[in-house]
Amino acid sequence: MGMTSCDACCPSCVCHYYYFVSLQIIQLKSCRCYCNNRIYICVHSRLARKCCLQNKLGFQSQLRSQPVRKGPYCSVLSELIQQKGSQQETYDEVFTSYREQLEHETLKALDWFPICEKVADFCQTDRVRLFVANGMKVNHWSKEQTQQYLMETNECIRFMESGYSPTDWMVGANLLENIVDRAQKGSLLTPRELYQIVSTTLAISNWKQSLQSQSTNYPLLYRIVENVVSMKDLEDSICRSVDEKEQIRDNASIRLYETRTQIRSTFVHIRKVLHSLLQQHEESLQEPIYTERFGRYVIPVKATRRNRVPGIIQDISSSGSTLYIEPNSIRSLTNRMQQLRHIEEEAIEEILFDLSRKVCENADHLLYISHAIFQLDWILARAQFSQQINGRFPTIVESFSNAALSCKVDAWKLRGVRHPLLERNSIVPIDFEVRPGVTAVCITGPNTGGKTVALKTFGIVILMTKVGLFVPCEQNDVHIPFFEDIFADVGDHQSVTQSLSTFSSHILRIQRIVQLSHKRSLVLLDEIGTGTDPVEGCALAMSLLLYLVERVGFLMATTHHGELKTLKYKDARFENASVELDTFSLRPTYRLIWGVAGRSSAIAIAQRLGLDNWITQSARSIVENGVDKLSLAIEDIERTKQQVIEMKEQIERKERELECLERQLMEREERIQQLENEWIETKKQALEQDFANAREQIAKVIKEVQRCGSDASLIMERKQELESLMLEQKSASHHDSVSGTKVRKGDWVLVKRLSSEPLQVVEGMNNKGDFMVRFGSIRVKVSIMEAEVVNDPTIQKVENRSKLSKKRSTNSTLVSSTSSSIRAKWNTIDVRGCRVEEAAAKIENELGRNAECNQYFIIHGFGPLRTGLRHYFYRHPLIRQMNDADTENGGQGVTILHLHMG
Repeated sequence: MGMTSCDACCPSCVCHYYYFVSLQIIQLKSCRCYCNNRIYICVHSRLARKCCLQNKLGFQSQLRSQPVRKGPYCSVLSELIQQKGSQQETYDEVFTSYREQLEHETLKALDWFPICEKVADFCQTDRVRLFVANGMKVNHWSKEQTQQYLMETNECIRFMESGYSPTDWMVGANLLENIVDRAQKGSLLTPRELYQIVSTTLAISNWKQSLQSQSTNYPLLYRIVENVVSMKDLEDSICRSVDEKEQIRDNASIRLYETRTQIRSTFVHIRKVLHSLLQQHEESLQEPIYTERFGRYVIPVKATRRNRVPGIIQDISSSGSTLYIEPNSIRSLTNRMQQLRHIEEEAIEEILFDLSRKVCENADHLLYISHAIFQLDWILARAQFSQQINGRFPTIVESFSNAALSCKVDAWKLRGVRHPLLERNSIVPIDFEVRPGVTAVCITGPNTGGKTVALKTFGIVILMTKVGLFVPCEQNDVHIPFFEDIFADVGDHQSVTQSLSTFSSHILRIQRIVQLSHKRSLVLLDEIGTGTDPVEGCALAMSLLLYLVERVGFLMATTHHGELKTLKYKDARFENASVELDTFSLRPTYRLIWGVAGRSSAIAIAQRLGLDNWITQSARSIVENGVDKLSLAIEDIERTKQQVIEMKEQIERKERELECLERQLMEREERIQQLENEWIETKKQALEQDFANAREQIAKVIKEVQRCGSDASLIMERKQELESLMLEQKSASHHDSVSGTKVRKGDWVLVKRLSSEPLQVVEGMNNKGDFMVRFGSIRVKVSIMEAEVVNDPTIQKVENRSKLSKKRSTNSTLVSSTSSSIRAKWNTIDVRGCRVEEAAAKIENELGRNAECNQYFIIHGFGPLRTGLRHYFYRHPLIRQMNDADTENGGQGVTILHLHMG
């Protein structure tokens, strides 16, 4: 396949040369292609990518290079190479240092390192703390890695909120790479290093034990410790030899135990001899104490009384007045002590050698544990910091340039964002609202109004998201765009030593940003176009914004140039935002207003700060005379837009008030319904009590009828009393049930005084509860108290005919239905002399014959027939209850069967 040069692909690009290897573009040398519609190469990446949108390029499989013409931006690279003093330096190294320098300056300008230091305060291990404090390699992580870091942080927060305390487990844990490396090289590990191994393995064991039972709830955390191997044998070996104070135990070996026993015994003997010498030579001593010099026990003797204490001088005080003499009487004991100390050291070395060998044998497992501890320590620090700032979990989405046109308007709203370095109580939250299609924002407004803070806050939020930190904002549903690189020019970088003015320093940094930025870059520019002639600076700023908006993912710039506010009306990719200024106090509110271009208000602020009134008035008159029609038109448009926004807010406020009133009305209706239900329940309980009283009266009547026998006239009299009582209860119940009933035209009602069949309502109910029904060909006025509303008139007609039929047969069955509890001929069945099957069939036949009777007296005697019939009717579907008759009705020789009613 043939080689295609960059010029052949894009004649307008400014390149030096590049490499092609095996169908991939590898390690771009000082090549930079700015034409995005043909081929695009990321110069910032270790492995450069190709992005061919129109042409398919062919590449040779062997490493080749093809020079093309030099562009103006290659001069900076040449200068850097000359500064290094070697033309043999590769362009890769130049670009690496070139890029890393700009990245570091960007992070420093955005105050990223102070935030990293706050996160590092939560780290438990030194190496993780250093890694976090140095920036966490924020620009090295891909979108997939960022999403994983955020989910790990989220899992860790949920893990801590569920009651676990992983911070306690991490106390004493450390990274083991250096320790394992020393063991593999044959060095003896110290007791401190060995105990660090135990603390680390115990920490990872606690993590794994807690996560193992909840691996489905915390899959990412569990994945880190899933393959960790238990180090129980190594832990036991170390703990048997090393105590909590990181000292070798006496019983670590037999030899060490015996040696230390002899050392203690020898020391007791030496101390006894020394105490005797102190008493014997008390007048010759500076102090009555003994001490140690060069491993020998000595006593402080006055120089003037040297001959009084026989021994060897081991040391002299600085003044020469005190001689530290080792008495001859303890010299042999001291020599013995030194020999024992040497044996002790040998015994300890044997123990450490054995433990170091075991550490070396488990090197792979310990290195895996160390890697897991690094990840868990970093995750835990991120989670604790996110909790401290009350952060919200962000969802990573595509960058503005790639997906904004297809996203909803709310996709780029960030409500109440707070800068994590500022005090929470003193922060005015910032709102970011970027509508779809916008890839550049110009922030305008007065000095000290918060433009730079807003710029830095947006950059900090993106950086925090990239390393897995939550976003400090009030909005729960947070969507954050992902950018591979963040480049910023914030602050004044003038340098006397490098002969750089404010303008020069800005231009040099912007030049580097232009060279290294690409379609997945975020560019932040503070006070663009300042430090030079306003007219030229404005023209340069406008050209730069138009240039960058074509080539970067998203661009945010602060400015005081009024002409930049017009870009919004010329190019839909631009948006205006302004920091709000209180028009009465002329003080900034630090709120960011989107869609509105702000004014610098320099004259008003200068007047508030105390500048002479004549100066400010003169400046105001000069500005008013020089204002052009375009500025007035812009102000008029912005004023109208602000009025629309205020009207929209007023409508939204009214809608919220209406929703509140609707909610209150619903609550009121629910309360009324609740009170009505309570009233109905109270009336229901009262009716139930009345019915209970009626049942007691019925029971009394039945007992009286039973005492009087089967006197039909008395039964009829008692029946009329019962009907009267039940009618009263029914009337009271009907009155309560219809008190809240509404009768409408077309309903069907039952009016007993007119007809036994339902009648149709032809005129609805009035306030007095009266309504009109059609009765034949006439209209009749009816009260709600004498009517009963029916749902289905057809069913009601059938029920009424059934009731009428039953009413006609009432006289013939009066005695049986009313006095069914009285033993009579018609409810008595004599089955004596029958077998169980015959008796059961006879009883079954009688039970189905009289539907009105609910109680039968079965005469069976006291034999096995009684037992058989009792067993037969025990679970009979018609039988509700069985019991023996009273003595006067036959006792146990007669069984009373009580049937289910209805």
